[in-house]
Amino acid sequence: MLTLPSQLIPLAITLDVIVFIATLFMHLARKHSNLVVLYVIQSLALALLLLAISFNDPAHNLFAAAIITILIKLIVAPVFFFRFLKKYKKEFSVSNYTSLPVFLLTIALLTILSYQVIAPVIAIAASATVGPMLPLALASILSGIFLMVNRRGAMGQLLGVLALENSIVFLVSLLGIEHTFGLELGIAFDTLVWMAIASTMLSVVYREFGSMDLSRLSDMKE
Repeated sequence: MLTLPSQLIPLAITLDVIVFIATLFMHLARKHSNLVVLYVIQSLALALLLLAISFNDPAHNLFAAAIITILIKLIVAPVFFFRFLKKYKKEFSVSNYTSLPVFLLTIALLTILSYQVIAPVIAIAASATVGPMLPLALASILSGIFLMVNRRGAMGQLLGVLALENSIVFLVSLLGIEHTFGLELGIAFDTLVWMAIASTMLSVVYREFGSMDLSRLSDMKE
């Protein structure tokens, strides 16, 4: 397990905040193109953290992880999603199952849960420099889970899965858990598989209903 050096703490804190804010605004986005941009911002923050740590400690495999993140999440994934939106020649509006007040209350409760309950337990095993950053990273994970279940659109839910994966990797990197090349390759392959499945599912849903709203699946009759 590596220790985050003191000179990287300001950068790590900034990136931690960016990941959380990007995840938060993914709930509020009203266009799928904005969701994709926010996912790219979140992925960029993750890639910068991995690069910064790898330059400080070349012995770990974080440089390979950063390159894979850049290739898959900053290039392949955005191209895939924007090409899909262009293919159907329209901006799909997105919505949540919950109202704005309920959403804000839920995010507040999840953040409080991260700071008061979960983070103190994990912080026991973390270094003193990393400990204060863990609650926000955990809040990003919980917010990503909520994003998956709160979005009506299939694409929004898919991006919620990918945002959750980013948040988990970000937390793991803060904790200093070593990334093997095989693990990062598996994550990249997992992301590609998600996109392949999504391409088929989104096309079928849109062809049948003219909408990305998965709640419309209840209209299907045997």
